[in-house]
Amino acid sequence: MSNQRPPGGLDGPTHDPERERRSGDPQGPAAPQAWADPNRTQRYSGRRSIVDRLRQQSREPDTLTTAETAEPPPEPAAPRPNVASSAGMRAVRGGGALRLGVVLMGVVVLGLAGGAAAAWFSGWRPGFLGGTPSEPGTPSADRPSADKPAPDKPASDKPSTQPETKPPDPAAPTAPPAGEIPKSCFSGTSEVKPGGSICGFALDPAGALSFQGQRIAERIAAGGGPAQRLVLYPFSPSGRFVFLRACETASGGRCEVQRLVDTKQRKIFEVKGGADGFSWVAWSPKEQVGLLGYRDGISETIAAIATAEGKVVRPSAIRTAKNRYALVRAGSVRWRDEEAFSVEVKLCPVPKGRGRNADCEKDDDVKYRRRTVKLER
Repeated sequence: MSNQRPPGGLDGPTHDPERERRSGDPQGPAAPQAWADPNRTQRYSGRRSIVDRLRQQSREPDTLTTAETAEPPPEPAAPRPNVASSAGMRAVRGGGALRLGVVLMGVVVLGLAGGAAAAWFSGWRPGFLGGTPSEPGTPSADRPSADKPAPDKPASDKPSTQPETKPPDPAAPTAPPAGEIPKSCFSGTSEVKPGGSICGFALDPAGALSFQGQRIAERIAAGGGPAQRLVLYPFSPSGRFVFLRACETASGGRCEVQRLVDTKQRKIFEVKGGADGFSWVAWSPKEQVGLLGYRDGISETIAAIATAEGKVVRPSAIRTAKNRYALVRAGSVRWRDEEAFSVEVKLCPVPKGRGRNADCEKDDDVKYRRRTVKLER
């Protein structure tokens, strides 16, 4: 076979001469029949690419969808609840409950206010305002007092709203009458000379001592004659007790006579100890004990005096070793009760010259220590 195309061109039918010879028709060869190639090349008119044609050839044939093969329609979904509407209903219900609560609260407040106003205008007063409750309709002038019941009515058994007043403790010290003793008499020392008076005390030239016009002692002697000067120490907080010293001369001199005066009972007691005088005075909380700070040689100590009879409870409450002496800080006394107190004490070594140790007294490294003292009654 040759590579030539059959005669007739590309579009016309072609003739196969071999076929005509094989037919063997006695009548001679039949008229040639046109032969058409079923797979002849088609004219390209769609302008499709090779990719599109291959894709179309690879597709599966479409299947016909019938009533039997058709899929059932999907079931309708459940309706979605309306969240906004339910929230709105809850808000409406909540708002209604709130309004109802406000209305009820307003009714309660108005009722209480009305009741209080009615009780107030009827004459009732609560106990915390200082008044006493009274029955409605009773005039204020005819109301019975809180302490005394009405004459025509028996005393009520109901508890009184007035606070109960406790009777005064007889052991507790009482404050002096206002204006009788100046305040300066409670904080410092004062001096009384013959013919003069101070802090309620008066001394006459004969040595007689009186307090607020009442005689306490007929004669206070100092040395060989009557006292020429009295030194008063700070009064007790109630103004009942006071320590004093009687001096031989009007200024300076010796003041060896020491006394404790009970201004309430108009009594005077002799006190021994502290010949050089007292540095300070302190009183127990119930004024049963008076403390006198004084110097015994080079050491400072404290004497405890019972105010009931002027008895010396402790002549020297601060004890030290032989080679040491004590410094007591005034104003540091703290009472635990009437039988015990504490005070700050500083101990210094005694120098060789048997005098005071100035270096130790000024040295801040040597501390004051609090010491507790118990009184033997």
